[in-house]
Amino acid sequence: MREITCTNITDNISLVFNDTFSPFLLQDVDGIYEVDVNVFSSDNSLSDGATYIGSVIKPRNIVITLADKERHPRHRNLLYSLFKPRSNGIFIYHEDDGDYKETRSIEYVVEKVESTTMKHTRKITISLICPDPFFSDMYDTNVYMSRWRKLFEFQHNFLESKEELAVREVQKLVSFINDSSLDKLGIVITMEAEGNVVNPKIYHFESNSYIQIGTQANPFTMQVKDKLIISTVTNDKNAYLIRDGVRTAINELIDEGSEYIQLIPGDNTLRYSAEEGEDNLLVEIAYKQKYIGV
Repeated sequence: MREITCTNITDNISLVFNDTFSPFLLQDVDGIYEVDVNVFSSDNSLSDGATYIGSVIKPRNIVITLADKERHPRHRNLLYSLFKPRSNGIFIYHEDDGDYKETRSIEYVVEKVESTTMKHTRKITISLICPDPFFSDMYDTNVYMSRWRKLFEFQHNFLESKEELAVREVQKLVSFINDSSLDKLGIVITMEAEGNVVNPKIYHFESNSYIQIGTQANPFTMQVKDKLIISTVTNDKNAYLIRDGVRTAINELIDEGSEYIQLIPGDNTLRYSAEEGEDNLLVEIAYKQKYIGV
């Protein structure tokens, strides 16, 4: 059994398409299994063949084919509301064959909606363009480097005096495996200050790269309850400071030698530090696994 959910993000409208008329029957969906690549090369002037330069994966084109057997004007307007021109959406694919279950998502923009007008059961074709061609997990994978782990839950029986309500877990150096299909996978780093922190930094050992906010010449100081969010994901490579509930981009404070570090396939080792106050940091790494198909 396979099921597709499409959501218009702007208007918060969703429809589910599957193998029943509810109200549309999902007949086919193309563009979710294959990968389309542009290969660049230059011709060799005095020898056979060409020299390979590089390649990029093209934007993904998903084409959904539906059947509609009744109330055609009403159902057509429903699709027009969901797949509005120039609107952004999320395509969620769920497959369950009993032994295997998988749910993955991808963002799209609407290219075209077509409908036949001659037959009682009408055929509808919807074309979606996904600028980022990779599917992703529905939920983040979280790596906690430093955090407070709660020991207290409701309902609770106090069995002893001075019972601990939480325990602080600290791993300034952490290693984990990235199973993603991408050569480079963006992450979101969240640092929260429990005291003053000067020039916080994250280092990625495998790529010998780091990203640091602040320099000795122009130091950056986090205050108690400040949150620093560093995003290295596609289309959002930024550093943000959240102070007193206000979110501000602070890209101008990034050290010049920094890179927007990303995960590589396989082993990844990260370490956080700061010029002052690194023991005052709570640090979390979050990322979504990416896939070249569903």
